[in-house]
Amino acid sequence: MSSDPVKRCLAAIDERDAEAIESLRGVVRGEHLDAILDTWRASLPWDAKDLYAALLMDQKSERIELLMRDALSSPSVETRAYAVCYLLGSFSHFDSLLAGGGWVDPVKVDAAIARWRATTGTPDKPPTCENCGAPLDAGAAKCGFCGRVLRVQEGVQEGALPNNVRFVLQRHWQMRVGQGESDETTVITKETRIIPPGPVTMTLKAIEGEFGIDALLVRLLFTTTGAPELMTAKTSAVNPTNNLFSKTWNITKRGDFEIHVLDASAQHVLGVAKFRVVG
Repeated sequence: MSSDPVKRCLAAIDERDAEAIESLRGVVRGEHLDAILDTWRASLPWDAKDLYAALLMDQKSERIELLMRDALSSPSVETRAYAVCYLLGSFSHFDSLLAGGGWVDPVKVDAAIARWRATTGTPDKPPTCENCGAPLDAGAAKCGFCGRVLRVQEGVQEGALPNNVRFVLQRHWQMRVGQGESDETTVITKETRIIPPGPVTMTLKAIEGEFGIDALLVRLLFTTTGAPELMTAKTSAVNPTNNLFSKTWNITKRGDFEIHVLDASAQHVLGVAKFRVVG
């Protein structure tokens, strides 16, 4: 038998040796975690993933937390119980998940999971990383488990105004552009993209919860001829716990315009609006 703790752990998982996993829990140290976790994928069969959860339940790391969030969906009630206790931060909760006979009660476990999801705002089926399958945090720029930089997925409807909805980092953003100085103004739609000079207000809304980012980069471009001319570009700090941002320009120049809104740190495009000023 190898004396290398990582090799012993991985061999026990490969052999589905639950007794060996139990004894190896006390052998695993912080320096072993990355090597073990690098072999985990959400696509593994549950009888293997259950053993990862059992092996690592005494360790602490953000990667293990993501593994445990995945483990909430295990067909094994024991694994689900370990996972929810881990996410609650203490295995002192475990006794409350037992039935009178001392066995793990699936009704109590699933109720505890539902309470944890409700308290944390975690959906039953969160978006997952296309590389490793780990659950993704809302608004994340990269996977917290494997480190893969996440692809921006866009789903912009033709015309796109007033419901310019983009699927960015698994989040939904709605961008509205209107005539006037507040978001209560007339919204520019596909049919009314030609407007007179004057105030134009852009409003960006995070449809699912909060911004989760610290700053937005907002650009106004003049695009009538040749390369777009950058008229204004400003990085605006936002409260990550808010979900609404507005900005107004007084446009006196005639021509075609675009408004771009980006996550200032990651440079991901959150919304684009196009319109023409005439008159």
